[in-house]
Amino acid sequence: MSEQIYSHTMSAEELFLLLLYQANQFELFKNFIIEVLDLKEIMTVNEFHDLFKQYKDMNKTKLLHNLMMMKPTLEDMKIDISLL
Repeated sequence: MSEQIYSHTMSAEELFLLLLYQANQFELFKNFIIEVLDLKEIMTVNEFHDLFKQYKDMNKTKLLHNLMMMKPTLEDMKIDISLL
């Protein structure tokens, strides 16, 4: 069975709006998780902020590694997006 590759044609404006939508959805989901963990008294919001700050500071020493690991290509995702 071969893998299915999806092909879409989008304008630059549509692609930008999609990326903004996805970024907004991620922020909403992240905030939801943080609030649930805070309400369940597992980890407070302030502890999350401290944890994120520590992670950011720690990763300054691994910038090249992070760029390589966190820069996926379209081929990795098996999606072909053509801009008009």
